[in-house]
Amino acid sequence: MNSGTRNILLVALVAVVGVGLFYSHKQFIAKKGAASSVVAPKTILAFLGAPGSGKGTLAKQAVTQLHFTSLSTGDLCRVEVASGSEKGKMIAEYMKGGLIPDQVMTEMVESWLNAHAGTEPIILDGYPRTKNQAVMLADLLKTKFADYKFGVVSLNITNEEEVVQRIASRLVCENCSAVYSKKALTDATTCPACGGALGVRGDDTEEIVRERLAVFNKNNAEIIAYYTQVGTPVHTLTVSGVTPEQIFEEFNKILPAYAPKKEVSSGCSCSHCACSMAHEEPVATVDVVQELVQEPVHEHSHMVPAVK
Repeated sequence: MNSGTRNILLVALVAVVGVGLFYSHKQFIAKKGAASSVVAPKTILAFLGAPGSGKGTLAKQAVTQLHFTSLSTGDLCRVEVASGSEKGKMIAEYMKGGLIPDQVMTEMVESWLNAHAGTEPIILDGYPRTKNQAVMLADLLKTKFADYKFGVVSLNITNEEEVVQRIASRLVCENCSAVYSKKALTDATTCPACGGALGVRGDDTEEIVRERLAVFNKNNAEIIAYYTQVGTPVHTLTVSGVTPEQIFEEFNKILPAYAPKKEVSSGCSCSHCACSMAHEEPVATVDVVQELVQEPVHEHSHMVPAVK
């Protein structure tokens, strides 16, 4: 074997190894970032659901597995109440089965959006809760978040009695706000996640839950009718008699509608360059070597050209 042939084989081998490493790295990055790229960062999804419908659980799954940021209006209100402010005292009274004034609630949501929007898709967990809030949110999105995609996810329950009993038996960690069912814990006093104390929310009594359900049913029908009228996408998930994992699986099926737009680099249409990120076909060693020899290489190619 003369030196010229040896050099050609050496360069071809280096090229094959380089291409293989490149594609392996690209596939690794794609898998690693798959969850965060399922939904465009400028996306806002409003979760509508009765107390105990599981919207909080679904929101947490979306945060941990799909890199959403979630606003729980319930938690937002409880933080305000705990602060002891005048607004917090007012909110505490309304939380006893009623609704917080639309203007107050929307101002709190707007402040939160201003602080958190921009980097990750957003879930509004429990907002809007009235038709008026829905209209106010539409105005807010139009003026400050016009480049965002917006949709509604409605969690539909068919067995309210089941929900009443579920809420009345749930425990909440006073430290990390994790929610548990009394039936699922052997120790109903300590949080399995952080060791904090577990307790019952003041608004989780059976009487208050029934009042909240009645208020929700009345307002939710008006909200859905409004969004249907204005053409906002409404995705309905039936949550009675199914597991949280099944609900999450159904939720994932609606996400392609909010996928980020694929950006293709201009000026290059080759199927092997890194600018063609959609190309995921496996690398064939012989084919690659042949193409290295036969095809011209772009100036910005990541492969080593064959030596002639």
